[in-house]
Amino acid sequence: MTEPAPPARTRIGTAERDAALDALGEHMRAGRLDPDEYTERATRLSVARYVEDLTPLFQDLPDGVPAAVARSSGPGGSPVPVVDGQHATEPFAARHRGRVMAAIGPVCLLLFFVFGFAGGWSWSWLFFLVPPIVGGVLYGNPRAGRQRDR
Repeated sequence: MTEPAPPARTRIGTAERDAALDALGEHMRAGRLDPDEYTERATRLSVARYVEDLTPLFQDLPDGVPAAVARSSGPGGSPVPVVDGQHATEPFAARHRGRVMAAIGPVCLLLFFVFGFAGGWSWSWLFFLVPPIVGGVLYGNPRAGRQRDR
C-alpha cells in the first residue's frame, strides 16, 4: 500500500500578510504584545509563504490566525479563485467595474453616431447620459467599497 499524498500547503499573498500584520498591530494596541514581540513576529510574518507559517505567530493570541487569511482559502484549504486581484466569489459588478466603465464610453459614442445618422440627431444625445448612470450604479453605493475591502 502507498501512503496518501500530504495535503497541499496554502500559499498566502500580500493581502493576507497585510491582514495578518494589521491583526498583530491590534494585539499590540490591546497590550497582548510588547513592541519587541510585535517587531519579531512582524519580521517573521514578512517572510511567511504559507498559512501554516502564520500559525505559530498567532497560536498564543485570542482568535488565532486572522479571519482574513482563513477567508482566503476555500473549503478544505483549496484556494478561492482570484480574478484581477479580487476573489471570484465577489459579485459580477465588483469584479468587472473597470472593464464596464472602460467599454461604456466608446459604446455610447458609437451608438450616438449610429442612431444619429439613422434616426435623427434630436434624441441621440441621450446616449451621453448612459456613462454617468452606469458609473453611479457601479460606484455609487458607498457601502460597496467597504464590503469589498473586508
